[in-house]
Amino acid sequence: MVKVIKVPKTPKSAYDPARKVSNLLKAHIVQLEAARQKQYGLMAIKRPRNEGQASAYIAELTQLVHPAKDDAAAAEAAALRPAVSDEPEPVPDVKPAKQSPARRKTKPARRRAAASGGSAQPARRSKAARAGRAKR
Repeated sequence: MVKVIKVPKTPKSAYDPARKVSNLLKAHIVQLEAARQKQYGLMAIKRPRNEGQASAYIAELTQLVHPAKDDAAAAEAAALRPAVSDEPEPVPDVKPAKQSPARRKTKPARRRAAASGGSAQPARRSKAARAGRAKR
């Protein structure tokens, strides 16, 4: 017997077209743009500012990445696709920046000696301790 799980209805506040784009939507857009670039090459990237723009852009990207099966929707998707040439774009000859080797940070001598149990400088004694030692 399968247990039925009740899922609450999505609240109307879940979608606000004027609200700033969330990081989840931004990540979804990045993934769809990567899939589109893999299929069609480099294209202009849009940066939606609110959820309304993001939803429209996601719908556009989804239609490009997953073309429709029927003829009318396929023709609309083809109209949205840019013309792609067979020749690859020339890659500029750019050398990677030279990175300096990582430097290890070391502690100052006084702290290093104290951390290892030794002492780089003698500990200062209180007046009572100095007086008690002088009497011995």
